[in-house]
Amino acid sequence: MNRSGILTLVLLATAPAARAETALHARMGEYLTRHAVWSGPNCHQTTLFAQGVSNSFRYVDSTEFEELLRLQHCSPRSPNEQHEDGRHEGDIGLILDRDDGLVHSFTWLSKDRVFSKTGSANSFSAAIQSWNTMNEWFHVKRECSTPGTPLSTECKRVVMTWRCGEIPATPAPELSEALLKIQSELSRLEDLTSHWVRQRDLPPDTELEREFRVVAQLRSSLQAWKDPHPRLELLRARAFSIERQLVMFADPD
Repeated sequence: MNRSGILTLVLLATAPAARAETALHARMGEYLTRHAVWSGPNCHQTTLFAQGVSNSFRYVDSTEFEELLRLQHCSPRSPNEQHEDGRHEGDIGLILDRDDGLVHSFTWLSKDRVFSKTGSANSFSAAIQSWNTMNEWFHVKRECSTPGTPLSTECKRVVMTWRCGEIPATPAPELSEALLKIQSELSRLEDLTSHWVRQRDLPPDTELEREFRVVAQLRSSLQAWKDPHPRLELLRARAFSIERQLVMFADPD
């Protein structure tokens, strides 16, 4: 993953604070009620669901996560806001690694509590947990755990806090008819894989093979696409994530 891409992330539109907090808690409750522990749904999917950006229950690759947030216009808190007093409920937290880039995402609930899917997807569900517990799991050194601490020789892993801004009034260009068809097919696959995850229901081999062929064709078409569009990279990343989820169905262990 390109680490510089982290610096262009972006998230959800604004609402009055009380309404936003109520919506966040409702989304968290819905997630914990509906979600099954299963190979695939990961920390990024949990963060997107809590923020209201996605309703799916499937694997979300870090590139898709970045693209979704970029289109929602989020940005890092300013350096003097990254300290613990700047951790507001609903802000997004990221754990960055000096070598691997983005390794985890979560939602701040307070300066010492987070909503996070910490651990392997097929063994752990999302949970409200302490900030220190999550830091220990991801081996963030105590001296490097203050949000905004820069990556360095001493701090291989650090934490950043992001906040969403207003979505510009100017809409993105419309998708062409061909890209709309691809988007529609990706939505069908997303609904199907989310259903399988929620039901903890492994699909028949013949059905899985058919969907593998479909997503492979979609990925091929998107990679060959020449005309630029602001959502093209998101479509490519979304297809890759869905393919990865199908792989996890084929090999759930």
